[in-house]
Amino acid sequence: MWRAALKGALGHRARLVISGLVVGCSVAFVVATLVFTDTLSASFESIFEDSFAGFDIQVRTEIDPDLTFSIPAPVDVATLDVVRSIEGVRQAQGSVTGFLQLEGPDGEPIESQGPPILGLTWPEVPSIAEIREGSEPVELDEVAIDAATATKAGIDVGDRIVLVGLGAPTEATVSGIVAFGDAESAGGVITVFSTVELGQQLFDLAGRYSTLEVVTEGETSVVAERIEFALGEGFEAIAADDLARQQVEGFQDAIGFIRTFVLVFAGVALFVGTFVISNIFRVTIAQRTRELAVLRAIGARASQIRNLMLAEALVISLFASVLGAVGGIGLASVIRTAFDAAAIPLPPGPLEISAGAVSLGVAVGIVVTAVAALLPAFKAAGVSPIEAMREGFAPPGRRALRGRILVGGPLAGAGVAALLLGLFAPLPETFPDAIWLVGAGAVLLFVGVAVLAAVIARPVAGFLGRPIAASGSVAGVLARENAMRSPRRTGLTASALMISLALVGLVAILADSARTTADALIEDQFRADLIIAPTGFSSLGFSPEVAAAVERVDEVETIGRLRQGEVLVDDRSRFIAGGTPAVFDLVAYEVVTGSFADLGPGKVAVREGDESLDVGHVLEVIAPVGGAQSLEVVAVYTGSPNAFFVSMDVFENLFSERLDTQVLVRFDPSADFEAGLAAVEAAIGDFPSIQIQDQEAFRVEATGQIGGIVNLLYALLAVSIVIGTLGVIGTLLLSVVERTREIGLLRAIGMNRRQVRRMIRWESVIIAVFGGVLGTVIGIVFGVSVVQAIGEDLTLSLPFGQLGWWLLIAAALGILAATYPARRASRLDILEAIAYE
Repeated sequence: MWRAALKGALGHRARLVISGLVVGCSVAFVVATLVFTDTLSASFESIFEDSFAGFDIQVRTEIDPDLTFSIPAPVDVATLDVVRSIEGVRQAQGSVTGFLQLEGPDGEPIESQGPPILGLTWPEVPSIAEIREGSEPVELDEVAIDAATATKAGIDVGDRIVLVGLGAPTEATVSGIVAFGDAESAGGVITVFSTVELGQQLFDLAGRYSTLEVVTEGETSVVAERIEFALGEGFEAIAADDLARQQVEGFQDAIGFIRTFVLVFAGVALFVGTFVISNIFRVTIAQRTRELAVLRAIGARASQIRNLMLAEALVISLFASVLGAVGGIGLASVIRTAFDAAAIPLPPGPLEISAGAVSLGVAVGIVVTAVAALLPAFKAAGVSPIEAMREGFAPPGRRALRGRILVGGPLAGAGVAALLLGLFAPLPETFPDAIWLVGAGAVLLFVGVAVLAAVIARPVAGFLGRPIAASGSVAGVLARENAMRSPRRTGLTASALMISLALVGLVAILADSARTTADALIEDQFRADLIIAPTGFSSLGFSPEVAAAVERVDEVETIGRLRQGEVLVDDRSRFIAGGTPAVFDLVAYEVVTGSFADLGPGKVAVREGDESLDVGHVLEVIAPVGGAQSLEVVAVYTGSPNAFFVSMDVFENLFSERLDTQVLVRFDPSADFEAGLAAVEAAIGDFPSIQIQDQEAFRVEATGQIGGIVNLLYALLAVSIVIGTLGVIGTLLLSVVERTREIGLLRAIGMNRRQVRRMIRWESVIIAVFGGVLGTVIGIVFGVSVVQAIGEDLTLSLPFGQLGWWLLIAAALGILAATYPARRASRLDILEAIAYE
């Protein structure tokens, strides 16, 4: 059996190569994602462990461990004195941590593409940070900076740089360049070390520290208990090992989202691959009907034929999955190199290639191939020794098409029902996340439509091919008839592209709706003349001194300040905004009930639909400062990305960070806009990494960010589109083999090679456009459903122009997919083709 399976797999090279590429691409996607995220996790785990290796206990104000990367409320000097007096404490230091903005010695802002710029005080206890060049900061105006940033920004020891924390810009001299063991940065974070005094000045922490670090001379757990007892409620003493574990778990949760996000697209690629492999096996089995009939005639049982087909699928899957796993490891290395090239340095070290990641990838490839080959294998087992002696790939009769309606109809109906329930129906609290119901509905709908595609393939292919045949070209007429002659093959091949293009259509509709909504919100809501915001991703905000400087500009009539932070609500991370009263004059949020004027101590406004709260209800939140707190709902609003809104005073009671995320500016009506803009630019010119935008620039940036996300989604979907295109190539190649005698006869009666190539190309275009039309229709259904489910926060917009371009791309893919099969068909030897048996 295995010998026959191996010969069968190797004897059909086209099927082996195409199926291998399909499975290999999907497996590589999975393995690359797992290896890359495992490498990130292992690298940062090492960094966190090393970072906390110099001390035994960290003392801080109490903060929920799920708010891993939030900064706790500061502790005062008296707390440090108490800790130093406790038995078992050998050494204790106070340290200061905060977020900075930087300007290099050349006057240009220093920014990163991801992690924030972190300001730290130089540790008195042992640390992984070590001076590579120069010396540690000692004087008030001295700092040390990580080696990666120094290299990138061209900073040398002795250079002067500008730092901005919560106050005005401060100049400092670079006294040293810092490395972290073998790494030049702490996982890509721009890190600036200062003295405690300068850190307290930068972050407005005079007489206070962010945390205390303790080195013990006794049992760590016992000393921690003594510290917590001495300090009382509101403080916690955490062992360094536990602190490192918390940081690692928080980081793993963050990259867990990335892993899940990418694996979803890998799953889409695998799903598409299932259709491709199944179709290739179906066509191959139809072409091997006589071979299978002979095996049945000489005594092979139906179960043996079925097992033979599954064994061949296993041989192909093993071959492809192993190559895919190797390719996935290479792809993970390429991704890592791409991060470095994009100036997002990652910790050095080898790739974390675990047996689990590779095994999972290989297992996925084997399972997908087995599932794809299962139905064709049962079909092969049903071959009759006598009836199957005829040759060819007979089109399904009316009974077969009726069976597809009976199967595909309920599947598609169940898919639509599941989608509607997941998107619109109120589900019980005990029910799992609705996204699973939506996903299951999408899968059922895709399978149902794929089954039904053969039913409509003949008329649709005839319609799509009519303009081609009407041109008078013999090749066009034959291409149309070929596509119509095998509706099952045409339908299944088109289904692979259908899935990818349906998701592309969904993304296009969501993106266009988001752009339309953003444009409308900015035009309708923003009454400010200017929006001041941080540039890039390296800054989480900017100094409140920016707003103070702008407020002193003569042309400015009103300014509003906004901040944003993370709290926990029902153990879920949610964003909450804080703002000054002028914000509600400069941004016209739509109030459903209540009033923003009632915001004050202990009050909160809630976005409509969040938490099912109304005016008068109490919202329980857990914040970095103060822990669990109750806020009364005084307003319900729409038109904001933030789930909750509080006054600036309440926000400062919830968070220790004091950075503004936006400043909104309105000029005096009598002022000249250009003069006011120039005055604002001059007022905050010394603050780095800040941009000033008018409404149009702000709108362009907002829609540009949406475009960046969409391009990423398109790039991830490209893998499934490539797999769908491979399916067209494979089907056409096998179709050429099936029609060898037919093509030979056409050549014998006068068809030239160019006409043969044109015939294959037009057939491929018809199949690809058929898949594109199916995908576009389903994509529109998906897109409209999702936008309607989101509700008033998103305005439906159908980008017919983009959808039309994707149909043209589908046609282009058809031409591309037909290139090699058409060339092979045109080069068939006429005499050998006619003599084909």
